[in-house]
Order: sequence, then structure tokens, then C-alpha cells
Amino acid sequence: MSMNSAPALHSFSSLNAANAAVDALVAAGLPRAAMQVTVLQDEAGPVQGNFLIGNGQTTHGRPPDANRTGLEAPYDENFRQPAYRGGFLLALEGLDEAQRLRAQATLARFDAVAVEDVAAAARPGRG
Repeated sequence: MSMNSAPALHSFSSLNAANAAVDALVAAGLPRAAMQVTVLQDEAGPVQGNFLIGNGQTTHGRPPDANRTGLEAPYDENFRQPAYRGGFLLALEGLDEAQRLRAQATLARFDAVAVEDVAAAARPGRG
């Protein structure tokens, strides 16, 4: 059996989800040493809806919300509903083909993005 040299990468929206995936992979018999979770940003990092100067949303082109006045309206437009995107990366390395397939089946149960699938879809000439 040949070992896959490139790590399999999966992006998660929460640390809890990434850790749950690790637990499921270990329960499926994969070696914990083959897994690494990396936190790409912390709670102070910029996420949509939480930038220092906001999202740049204004009332241009539409009437202002009649229920909001003063500073409250721009704040709501620019800082509400932060969206965290893919801040947690799970790398799987050194798996043989059978382990890679088991990992793929296990991770299919999670709300994660397979980075290599996204990269492959973005390549020119993908058919």
C-alpha cells in the first residue's frame, strides 16, 4: 500500500465541529497522530459582520429602516450577524489508501469543505 504524500485538508466553521470530526476519525480506527487541527483565526479576527469599520453597508439605494434611528441603524447594518467561515482546518497526513477512503466516508457526515475538491473545481480545464 502506498502512502498518500499530500495531506487531505478539510475546513470547518467551528472548533467543536473540527474536534468532533477528529473524535469520529479516531473512533473509525484512524491514527490520531495523522491528524492536526489548525485554528486560522481567533475571536478577535476579522469576520464578516465584525470588522472595526463594519461591512461598508449603508442605506444608499434603499430607504432607511423606519424602526432604527441615529447611530443604532448604521451599527446594525454593519456589525450584526457575524459570519465565521472556515477558520478551522483539519489536515490528515500519512494515510494509506484504505485509511484515506475510511476518512473520506467518516468526514462526509460532517459539514466541512474538502479543500482539494474546491481547488480541483477551480482549476482550468476541469471538463
